[in-house]
Amino acid sequence: MKTETDYINKENIRRIALFIVGVFLVGSGVGMITKAGLGTSATTSFAYVLSFIFPPSLGTFAFSVNICMVIAQAVILYRHGRLETPRSIIRLILQVPAAFLFSSSIDGVLLVLQFVQFHAYWQQIAFLLLGCIVFGAGVAMEVTADVIVLPAEAVIKVISETYGHDFGKIKTIFDVTLCGLAIMISWLYFGQIRGVREGTVITALIAGSIAHSFLNLLQRAGGRNRQESS
Repeated sequence: MKTETDYINKENIRRIALFIVGVFLVGSGVGMITKAGLGTSATTSFAYVLSFIFPPSLGTFAFSVNICMVIAQAVILYRHGRLETPRSIIRLILQVPAAFLFSSSIDGVLLVLQFVQFHAYWQQIAFLLLGCIVFGAGVAMEVTADVIVLPAEAVIKVISETYGHDFGKIKTIFDVTLCGLAIMISWLYFGQIRGVREGTVITALIAGSIAHSFLNLLQRAGGRNRQESS
């Protein structure tokens, strides 16, 4: 006979597994979006431009940027007395391996797809949209798992909760700032804009809706599973 503890342990394992798959799909989606050659996601745009200038890969720079976001969270939380419980510290530390998985997934997908060539613009658009679907599915799994979130979303959440600002507005400012930095560095170094293109705009416009659709599917599936097990 299964006890309540057995159910809780099984549920925790399921959520962790769902989170890991979700993070992998988010990174894979970013890699596919980038491979389409029409720019990359807004959150990754700054790291993408840096990868044009310096030897390390996109995933390496993405991981470095994510670590900076973890540090930023730690500073904000510490200054406002919100980094005092073991739970808050653990959740912050766990973002590091999550960021590593995310970044490794980007490089892994780009490595696998390195021989893929696009011969028409519609093929680039189609692959970009496929990447957005994979990305959206990953985000939905990450949210459904409710374990932790990746540093990019976590730092926005910390800022909005600490200073009392709307999450959506902070998210917009955050994405625009990263794209602005990417454009500025690209223009100063290359004399032209690289890494931020129509694909960046398309991803920003549709990825959220795709994630929301997948989230509804997962919630309905979760509800059916609970009914069957009861």
